[in-house]
Amino acid sequence: MTEQYDIDYLLQDMQNNGFCIARGLINQNRIDAYTSHHDSASASWMHPLEIRKQSGWDFPTDIHKRDRVLWDFIMQEKLEEIISTLLIAREKMLVHELRRVVPHLSLVYWIAKGQGWHLDEISESMFGIESPPFELKQIGVWVALGEINEESGPFGFVPGSHKYDYRSDEKFHEFRDRYQLGEYGPIQIDYDPSGKPVFGDGNQIAHETEKFKHIFGDLFDKFITQMISSGQMQPSMFTAQPGDVLFWDGRLIHCAHKTSPGNLRKSVIAHYHLSDNPAHLPPWV
Repeated sequence: MTEQYDIDYLLQDMQNNGFCIARGLINQNRIDAYTSHHDSASASWMHPLEIRKQSGWDFPTDIHKRDRVLWDFIMQEKLEEIISTLLIAREKMLVHELRRVVPHLSLVYWIAKGQGWHLDEISESMFGIESPPFELKQIGVWVALGEINEESGPFGFVPGSHKYDYRSDEKFHEFRDRYQLGEYGPIQIDYDPSGKPVFGDGNQIAHETEKFKHIFGDLFDKFITQMISSGQMQPSMFTAQPGDVLFWDGRLIHCAHKTSPGNLRKSVIAHYHLSDNPAHLPPWV
């Protein structure tokens, strides 16, 4: 497979469909080198939280800030160039502005437990709350290190869904309202006088981002599953050969299929944004 790519084509595909694919982008030598490192280092990546906290490492999704080989792999020049172009187009910013591409999440495990339909960019406006002035714009990247088929636990997505208008869509608002009344699950979301979400299980306000995402994810997964079942959305799946790379817009509706027994999802997945904050960088950069 060729390592060449047409950046204009990728940019157009991303803008039209919310994703783009560069086949054969990563050469086999780089894949082999990273795979060998993964085989030797992944045991330490799997340490439980109690052990990781002893060295100040709380999160298993920021291994790239602890492991230079992983950092170099997900920040290799071709990837960084494409991601930068895609993010700059989304931000509508000038190239010389003092922000650079940085990864804020990396997923390196080769067995997928599965994750329901969700978005990487969750806007509170979906719940009728005004969004903050700046919302983090993200690009996700899925690098295939081996053959990825339906048994591997591939990336599932709904093409074009990054343009879905939740604010004006009656189906979403009807579903949201019914969900809040408890028709789709036990958790109800109410609002305090300032317009912030308040959860029924203890009146805990949604500054706790992970909890907000969890509850939103439950709602959203049910909604998208219903839309797919009724034929109103058509999902797709990223199957790949080694070196193929999928880039997706943070607003794209997607999921992670579960890895079937006896199979592996040999891949590296990372999420990126533009930042001028040195805290987002590892110590060696």
